[in-house]
Amino acid sequence: QEPFDNHVEDRGFSQEIRLVSSGEGPLSWIGGLYYQDRQQSYDQLLTIDRTPVPGEPRELSRVGDQPVEQYAVFGQLNYLITPRLEATVGARYFHETIGINDRFETYGLAAAIQATALEPNPAFLNVESTYKDILPRFALNWQLSETQRVYVQAARGYRTTTPNVQINLNVGRPFLDPDFLWNYEVGAKTQWWDGRLLLNGSLYQIDWSDLQADRVGTAQIGLLPIDVIYIDNIGDARIRGAELELVSSLTQNWLVMLGLAYQDGRLVKLSEGSTAIPDSRIPNSPEWSGSLVSTYSIPLSASYLLSLTGSLQYVDDQASTEVTPQDPRGSETAAYTQLGITIGLDGERWGLSVFGSNLLDEIVEVQNASLTESENFTTLGRPRTIGLRVRANF
Repeated sequence: QEPFDNHVEDRGFSQEIRLVSSGEGPLSWIGGLYYQDRQQSYDQLLTIDRTPVPGEPRELSRVGDQPVEQYAVFGQLNYLITPRLEATVGARYFHETIGINDRFETYGLAAAIQATALEPNPAFLNVESTYKDILPRFALNWQLSETQRVYVQAARGYRTTTPNVQINLNVGRPFLDPDFLWNYEVGAKTQWWDGRLLLNGSLYQIDWSDLQADRVGTAQIGLLPIDVIYIDNIGDARIRGAELELVSSLTQNWLVMLGLAYQDGRLVKLSEGSTAIPDSRIPNSPEWSGSLVSTYSIPLSASYLLSLTGSLQYVDDQASTEVTPQDPRGSETAAYTQLGITIGLDGERWGLSVFGSNLLDEIVEVQNASLTESENFTTLGRPRTIGLRVRANF
Protein backbone atom coordinates (compact mmCIF):
# COMPACT_ATOMS: atom_id res chain seq x y z
CA GLN A 1 0.00 0.00 0.00
CA GLU A 2 1.23 3.44 -0.94
CA PRO A 3 0.23 6.47 1.17
CA PHE A 4 -1.75 9.21 -0.57
CA ASP A 5 -2.23 12.51 1.26
CA ASN A 6 -5.03 14.77 0.06
CA HIS A 7 -5.78 18.05 1.81
CA VAL A 8 -8.76 20.08 0.57
CA GLU A 9 -9.92 23.50 1.76
CA ASP A 10 -13.28 24.84 0.62
CA ARG A 11 -14.32 28.45 1.22
CA GLY A 12 -17.36 30.18 -0.18
CA PHE A 13 -19.90 32.95 0.05
CA SER A 14 -23.46 32.79 -1.23
CA GLN A 15 -26.39 35.18 -0.99
CA GLU A 16 -29.99 34.90 -2.13
CA ILE A 17 -32.60 37.66 -2.17
CA ARG A 18 -36.29 36.82 -2.67
CA LEU A 19 -39.46 38.82 -3.24
CA VAL A 20 -42.78 37.06 -2.56
CA SER A 21 -46.24 38.28 -3.50
CA SER A 22 -48.92 39.00 -0.93
CA GLY A 23 -52.67 39.02 -1.19
CA GLU A 24 -55.44 36.47 -1.64
CA GLY A 25 -56.05 36.54 -5.41
CA PRO A 26 -55.67 33.56 -7.77
CA LEU A 27 -52.19 34.72 -8.87
CA SER A 28 -49.10 34.51 -6.66
CA TRP A 29 -45.45 34.87 -7.58
CA ILE A 30 -41.91 34.68 -6.30
CA GLY A 31 -38.72 36.16 -7.77
CA GLY A 32 -35.15 36.64 -6.73
CA LEU A 33 -31.43 36.94 -7.29
CA TYR A 34 -28.64 34.53 -6.35
CA TYR A 35 -24.87 34.96 -6.12
CA GLN A 36 -22.09 32.50 -5.23
CA ASP A 37 -18.33 32.91 -4.92
CA ARG A 38 -16.45 29.71 -4.08
CA GLN A 39 -12.76 28.83 -3.84
CA GLN A 40 -11.58 25.24 -3.43
CA SER A 41 -7.86 24.56 -2.97
CA TYR A 42 -6.09 21.21 -2.73
CA ASP A 43 -2.68 19.76 -1.95
CA GLN A 44 -2.05 16.12 -2.94
CA LEU A 45 1.02 13.96 -2.44
CA LEU A 46 1.55 10.33 -3.48
CA THR A 47 4.50 8.51 -1.95
CA ILE A 48 5.87 5.34 -3.57
CA ASP A 49 8.31 3.60 -1.25
CA ARG A 50 10.03 1.65 -3.99
CA THR A 51 11.46 4.73 -5.74
CA PRO A 52 15.15 4.04 -6.49
CA VAL A 53 16.27 7.65 -6.19
CA PRO A 54 17.76 8.37 -2.73
CA GLY A 55 16.29 11.35 -0.93
CA GLU A 56 13.21 11.50 -3.18
CA PRO A 57 10.51 9.46 -1.43
CA ARG A 58 7.76 11.44 -3.17
CA GLU A 59 6.50 10.33 -6.53
CA LEU A 60 3.65 12.65 -7.54
CA SER A 61 2.63 16.06 -6.22
CA ARG A 62 -0.32 18.28 -7.17
CA VAL A 63 -1.41 21.63 -5.75
CA GLY A 64 -3.97 24.05 -7.09
CA ASP A 65 -7.29 25.78 -6.72
CA GLN A 66 -10.66 25.88 -8.48
CA PRO A 67 -12.50 29.24 -8.34
CA VAL A 68 -16.23 29.34 -9.12
CA GLU A 69 -18.49 32.37 -9.52
CA GLN A 70 -22.19 32.18 -10.35
CA TYR A 71 -25.09 34.58 -10.45
CA ALA A 72 -28.69 33.74 -11.27
CA VAL A 73 -32.13 35.30 -11.70
CA PHE A 74 -35.22 33.21 -10.99
CA GLY A 75 -38.98 33.60 -10.88
CA GLN A 76 -42.15 31.55 -10.55
CA LEU A 77 -45.87 32.19 -11.14
CA ASN A 78 -48.67 30.18 -9.49
CA TYR A 79 -52.23 30.55 -10.75
CA LEU A 80 -55.41 28.98 -9.37
CA ILE A 81 -57.36 27.90 -12.45
CA THR A 82 -60.08 26.63 -10.12
CA PRO A 83 -60.18 26.54 -6.31
CA ARG A 84 -58.66 23.03 -6.50
CA LEU A 85 -56.44 23.19 -9.62
CA GLU A 86 -53.21 25.22 -9.61
CA ALA A 87 -50.76 25.78 -12.48
CA THR A 88 -47.10 26.70 -11.96
CA VAL A 89 -44.62 28.17 -14.44
CA GLY A 90 -41.08 29.09 -13.46
CA ALA A 91 -37.60 29.62 -14.84
CA ARG A 92 -34.04 30.23 -13.66
CA TYR A 93 -31.29 31.93 -15.67
CA PHE A 94 -27.72 31.32 -14.52
CA HIS A 95 -24.29 32.55 -15.56
CA GLU A 96 -21.33 30.61 -14.16
CA THR A 97 -17.57 30.93 -14.55
CA ILE A 98 -15.28 28.16 -13.31
CA GLY A 99 -11.50 27.91 -13.51
CA ILE A 100 -8.62 25.68 -12.54
CA ASN A 101 -5.05 26.56 -11.62
CA ASP A 102 -3.04 23.36 -11.23
CA ARG A 103 0.64 22.54 -10.64
CA PHE A 104 1.63 18.91 -11.24
CA GLU A 105 5.14 17.59 -10.53
CA THR A 106 6.77 14.16 -10.60
CA TYR A 107 9.79 12.93 -8.61
CA GLY A 108 12.15 10.01 -8.58
CA LEU A 109 11.65 7.38 -11.26
CA ALA A 110 8.53 9.09 -12.59
CA ALA A 111 10.49 12.29 -13.16
CA ALA A 112 13.20 10.39 -15.02
CA ILE A 113 10.60 8.73 -17.28
CA GLN A 114 8.94 12.07 -17.94
CA ALA A 115 12.27 13.61 -18.85
CA THR A 116 12.80 11.01 -21.59
CA ALA A 117 9.72 12.42 -23.37
CA LEU A 118 11.04 15.99 -22.99
CA GLU A 119 7.86 16.99 -21.16
CA PRO A 120 7.89 19.95 -18.74
CA ASN A 121 8.17 19.06 -15.08
CA PRO A 122 6.37 20.60 -13.24
CA ALA A 123 3.45 21.08 -15.61
CA PHE A 124 1.00 23.96 -15.18
CA LEU A 125 -2.67 24.23 -16.15
CA ASN A 126 -4.53 27.54 -16.02
CA VAL A 127 -7.87 27.51 -17.83
CA GLU A 128 -11.30 29.08 -17.37
CA SER A 129 -14.72 28.48 -18.89
CA THR A 130 -18.14 30.18 -18.72
CA TYR A 131 -21.59 28.64 -19.02
CA LYS A 132 -25.08 30.17 -19.12
CA ASP A 133 -28.56 28.80 -19.76
CA ILE A 134 -32.23 28.86 -18.75
CA LEU A 135 -33.89 26.17 -16.61
CA PRO A 136 -37.71 26.11 -16.92
CA ARG A 137 -40.28 24.33 -14.74
CA PHE A 138 -43.97 23.51 -15.31
CA ALA A 139 -46.41 21.87 -12.90
CA LEU A 140 -50.10 21.17 -12.26
CA ASN A 141 -51.44 20.44 -8.76
CA TRP A 142 -54.96 19.06 -8.27
CA GLN A 143 -56.33 19.09 -4.72
CA LEU A 144 -58.81 16.18 -4.76
CA SER A 145 -59.80 16.77 -1.13
CA GLU A 146 -58.42 18.28 2.04
CA THR A 147 -56.18 15.24 2.49
CA GLN A 148 -55.40 14.06 -1.06
CA ARG A 149 -53.48 15.76 -3.85
CA VAL A 150 -52.08 14.63 -7.21
CA TYR A 151 -49.55 16.46 -9.36
CA VAL A 152 -47.62 16.34 -12.63
CA GLN A 153 -44.48 18.30 -13.36
CA ALA A 154 -41.67 18.75 -15.86
CA ALA A 155 -38.46 20.53 -14.92
CA ARG A 156 -35.02 21.02 -16.41
CA GLY A 157 -31.98 20.60 -14.18
CA TYR A 158 -28.30 21.44 -14.48
CA ARG A 159 -25.04 20.23 -12.96
CA THR A 160 -22.01 22.44 -13.22
CA THR A 161 -18.92 21.47 -15.14
CA THR A 162 -15.99 19.81 -13.37
CA PRO A 163 -12.31 20.43 -14.12
CA ASN A 164 -10.29 17.34 -15.05
CA VAL A 165 -7.00 17.59 -13.17
CA GLN A 166 -5.80 14.43 -14.93
CA ILE A 167 -5.29 16.55 -18.05
CA ASN A 168 -1.66 16.92 -16.97
CA LEU A 169 -1.40 13.17 -17.46
CA ASN A 170 -2.58 13.55 -21.07
CA VAL A 171 -6.02 12.02 -20.59
CA GLY A 172 -9.42 13.62 -21.08
CA ARG A 173 -10.23 17.31 -21.55
CA PRO A 174 -9.52 20.27 -19.24
CA PHE A 175 -13.28 20.75 -18.60
CA LEU A 176 -16.28 18.50 -18.85
CA ASP A 177 -19.40 19.78 -20.50
CA PRO A 178 -22.11 20.56 -17.95
CA ASP A 179 -24.87 17.95 -17.96
CA PHE A 180 -28.57 18.78 -18.22
CA LEU A 181 -31.67 16.74 -17.58
CA TRP A 182 -35.44 16.87 -17.97
CA ASN A 183 -37.42 15.29 -15.13
CA TYR A 184 -41.02 14.22 -15.89
CA GLU A 185 -42.95 13.20 -12.78
CA VAL A 186 -46.47 12.25 -11.71
CA GLY A 187 -47.32 11.61 -8.09
CA ALA A 188 -49.75 11.77 -5.19
CA LYS A 189 -49.58 13.02 -1.59
CA THR A 190 -52.30 11.64 0.67
CA GLN A 191 -53.37 11.43 4.32
CA TRP A 192 -55.53 8.72 5.90
CA TRP A 193 -56.92 7.77 9.30
CA ASP A 194 -57.39 11.39 10.42
CA GLY A 195 -53.81 12.24 9.49
CA ARG A 196 -52.25 9.28 11.29
CA LEU A 197 -51.05 7.79 7.98
CA LEU A 198 -49.21 9.72 5.27
CA LEU A 199 -48.81 7.88 1.96
CA ASN A 200 -46.90 9.50 -0.92
CA GLY A 201 -45.83 7.99 -4.22
CA SER A 202 -44.43 9.05 -7.57
CA LEU A 203 -43.40 7.74 -10.99
CA TYR A 204 -40.75 9.55 -12.99
CA GLN A 205 -38.57 9.54 -16.07
CA ILE A 206 -35.32 11.48 -16.39
CA ASP A 207 -33.78 12.23 -19.78
CA TRP A 208 -30.14 13.09 -19.07
CA SER A 209 -27.78 14.59 -21.65
CA ASP A 210 -23.94 14.55 -21.44
CA LEU A 211 -23.93 12.56 -18.21
CA GLN A 212 -20.82 13.16 -16.08
CA ALA A 213 -19.29 10.00 -14.58
CA ASP A 214 -16.03 8.33 -13.63
CA ARG A 215 -14.16 6.64 -16.44
CA VAL A 216 -11.07 4.40 -16.42
CA GLY A 217 -8.54 5.47 -19.05
CA THR A 218 -4.91 5.24 -20.05
CA ALA A 219 -2.76 8.25 -19.16
CA GLN A 220 0.90 8.96 -19.79
CA ILE A 221 3.81 9.88 -17.57
CA GLY A 222 6.34 10.60 -20.25
CA LEU A 223 6.42 7.44 -22.38
CA LEU A 224 4.98 5.29 -19.57
CA PRO A 225 1.24 4.38 -19.92
CA ILE A 226 -0.69 4.12 -16.65
CA ASP A 227 -4.33 3.40 -15.82
CA VAL A 228 -6.13 6.30 -14.10
CA ILE A 229 -9.62 7.30 -13.05
CA TYR A 230 -10.94 10.56 -14.46
CA ILE A 231 -14.29 12.28 -14.94
CA ASP A 232 -15.79 12.73 -18.39
CA ASN A 233 -19.09 13.02 -20.24
CA ILE A 234 -19.99 9.42 -21.08
CA GLY A 235 -23.19 10.01 -23.09
CA ASP A 236 -26.97 10.44 -22.76
CA ALA A 237 -28.97 8.46 -20.21
CA ARG A 238 -32.57 7.56 -19.44
CA ILE A 239 -33.77 6.80 -15.91
CA ARG A 240 -37.20 5.40 -15.04
CA GLY A 241 -38.17 4.96 -11.45
CA ALA A 242 -40.76 4.90 -8.68
CA GLU A 243 -40.74 6.08 -5.07
CA LEU A 244 -43.02 5.24 -2.15
CA GLU A 245 -43.08 6.97 1.24
CA LEU A 246 -45.15 5.92 4.24
CA VAL A 247 -45.32 7.67 7.62
CA SER A 248 -47.63 6.21 10.26
CA SER A 249 -48.43 7.05 13.88
CA LEU A 250 -49.32 3.56 15.08
CA THR A 251 -50.01 4.94 18.55
CA GLN A 252 -49.62 8.33 20.17
CA ASN A 253 -46.03 7.43 21.06
CA TRP A 254 -44.98 5.17 18.18
CA LEU A 255 -43.99 6.55 14.77
CA VAL A 256 -42.92 4.39 11.78
CA MET A 257 -41.44 5.68 8.51
CA LEU A 258 -40.87 3.52 5.42
CA GLY A 259 -39.25 4.53 2.15
CA LEU A 260 -38.81 2.42 -1.00
CA ALA A 261 -37.26 3.38 -4.34
CA TYR A 262 -36.73 1.60 -7.64
CA GLN A 263 -34.87 2.97 -10.64
CA ASP A 264 -33.56 1.68 -13.94
CA GLY A 265 -30.83 3.90 -15.37
CA ARG A 266 -29.53 3.12 -18.88
CA LEU A 267 -27.01 4.69 -21.23
CA VAL A 268 -28.98 5.32 -24.44
CA LYS A 269 -26.40 7.29 -26.46
CA LEU A 270 -22.62 7.08 -26.26
CA SER A 271 -20.35 10.11 -26.27
CA GLU A 272 -17.86 10.46 -29.12
CA GLY A 273 -14.99 8.02 -28.75
CA SER A 274 -16.71 6.09 -25.95
CA THR A 275 -16.11 2.35 -25.54
CA ALA A 276 -19.11 1.88 -23.21
CA ILE A 277 -21.58 -0.95 -23.72
CA PRO A 278 -24.80 0.41 -25.29
CA ASP A 279 -27.85 0.21 -22.99
CA SER A 280 -25.58 -0.53 -20.01
CA ARG A 281 -26.53 0.71 -16.56
CA ILE A 282 -25.23 4.12 -15.57
CA PRO A 283 -22.87 4.64 -12.62
CA ASN A 284 -24.12 5.48 -9.12
CA SER A 285 -27.66 4.25 -9.80
CA PRO A 286 -28.74 1.38 -7.51
CA GLU A 287 -31.77 -0.51 -8.76
CA TRP A 288 -33.36 -0.87 -5.31
CA SER A 289 -32.98 1.12 -2.10
CA GLY A 290 -35.06 1.53 1.00
CA SER A 291 -35.17 2.58 4.63
CA LEU A 292 -37.23 1.77 7.71
CA VAL A 293 -37.22 4.01 10.80
CA SER A 294 -39.19 3.37 13.99
CA THR A 295 -39.32 5.76 16.96
CA TYR A 296 -41.01 5.11 20.31
CA SER A 297 -41.26 8.01 22.74
CA ILE A 298 -42.09 8.02 26.46
CA PRO A 299 -42.84 11.33 28.26
CA LEU A 300 -41.08 11.24 31.61
CA SER A 301 -42.51 14.57 32.73
CA ALA A 302 -43.83 17.80 31.27
CA SER A 303 -40.25 18.77 30.33
CA TYR A 304 -38.45 15.53 29.44
CA LEU A 305 -38.96 12.94 26.70
CA LEU A 306 -37.24 9.55 26.44
CA SER A 307 -37.07 8.07 22.91
CA LEU A 308 -35.77 4.93 21.25
CA THR A 309 -35.13 4.98 17.49
CA GLY A 310 -34.12 2.09 15.28
CA SER A 311 -33.21 2.47 11.61
CA LEU A 312 -32.52 0.00 8.81
CA GLN A 313 -31.17 1.09 5.41
CA TYR A 314 -30.61 -0.97 2.27
CA VAL A 315 -28.76 0.09 -0.89
CA ASP A 316 -28.46 -2.23 -3.89
CA ASP A 317 -25.25 -2.93 -5.79
CA GLN A 318 -24.33 -0.30 -8.36
CA ALA A 319 -21.70 0.56 -10.94
CA SER A 320 -19.08 3.14 -9.97
CA THR A 321 -17.59 3.80 -13.39
CA GLU A 322 -18.56 3.59 -17.04
CA VAL A 323 -19.51 0.04 -18.07
CA THR A 324 -17.20 -1.22 -20.83
CA PRO A 325 -16.22 -4.61 -22.33
CA GLN A 326 -13.00 -4.38 -20.28
CA ASP A 327 -15.03 -3.76 -17.09
CA PRO A 328 -18.55 -5.15 -17.73
CA ARG A 329 -19.65 -4.57 -14.13
CA GLY A 330 -18.49 -0.96 -14.04
CA SER A 331 -16.30 -1.39 -10.93
CA GLU A 332 -19.40 -2.50 -9.03
CA THR A 333 -19.88 -1.73 -5.35
CA ALA A 334 -21.61 -4.42 -3.29
CA ALA A 335 -25.11 -4.07 -1.85
CA TYR A 336 -25.19 -3.28 1.86
CA THR A 337 -27.54 -3.03 4.83
CA GLN A 338 -26.95 -0.73 7.78
CA LEU A 339 -28.60 -0.95 11.20
CA GLY A 340 -28.63 1.92 13.68
CA ILE A 341 -30.08 2.54 17.14
CA THR A 342 -30.36 5.78 19.14
CA ILE A 343 -31.53 6.26 22.73
CA GLY A 344 -32.22 9.88 23.58
CA LEU A 345 -33.33 12.04 26.49
CA ASP A 346 -34.54 15.49 25.46
CA GLY A 347 -35.66 18.56 27.36
CA GLU A 348 -36.37 22.13 26.41
CA ARG A 349 -32.86 23.37 27.20
CA TRP A 350 -30.71 20.32 26.62
CA GLY A 351 -30.59 16.82 25.16
CA LEU A 352 -28.47 13.70 25.50
CA SER A 353 -28.35 10.68 23.18
CA VAL A 354 -26.32 7.49 22.79
CA PHE A 355 -26.17 6.17 19.24
CA GLY A 356 -24.79 3.24 17.30
CA SER A 357 -24.48 3.29 13.51
CA ASN A 358 -23.67 0.38 11.19
CA LEU A 359 -24.12 -1.98 14.13
CA LEU A 360 -23.75 -5.02 11.85
CA ASP A 361 -20.28 -3.66 10.96
CA GLU A 362 -20.93 -4.15 7.25
CA ILE A 363 -18.20 -3.26 4.77
CA VAL A 364 -19.82 -0.36 2.92
CA GLU A 365 -18.26 0.32 -0.48
CA VAL A 366 -19.04 3.94 -1.35
CA GLN A 367 -16.96 4.04 -4.54
CA ASN A 368 -14.89 1.50 -6.42
CA ALA A 369 -12.56 1.53 -9.40
CA SER A 370 -10.87 -1.42 -11.09
CA LEU A 371 -7.82 -0.11 -12.90
CA THR A 372 -6.45 -3.56 -13.76
CA GLU A 373 -7.42 -7.15 -13.03
CA SER A 374 -5.29 -7.06 -9.88
CA GLU A 375 -5.58 -3.41 -8.74
CA ASN A 376 -8.68 -1.83 -7.18
CA PHE A 377 -9.24 1.49 -5.46
CA THR A 378 -12.15 1.40 -3.02
CA THR A 379 -13.61 4.14 -0.82
CA LEU A 380 -15.19 2.65 2.29
CA GLY A 381 -17.96 4.03 4.47
CA ARG A 382 -17.79 4.36 8.23
CA PRO A 383 -17.51 1.05 10.17
CA ARG A 384 -19.48 0.27 13.34
CA THR A 385 -19.56 3.47 15.39
CA ILE A 386 -20.77 4.06 18.96
CA GLY A 387 -21.07 7.65 20.11
CA LEU A 388 -22.57 10.23 22.43
CA ARG A 389 -24.28 13.49 21.44
CA VAL A 390 -25.03 16.41 23.74
CA ARG A 391 -27.29 19.33 22.79
CA ALA A 392 -27.80 22.60 24.63
CA ASN A 393 -29.90 25.67 23.82
CA PHE A 394 -28.80 29.05 25.12
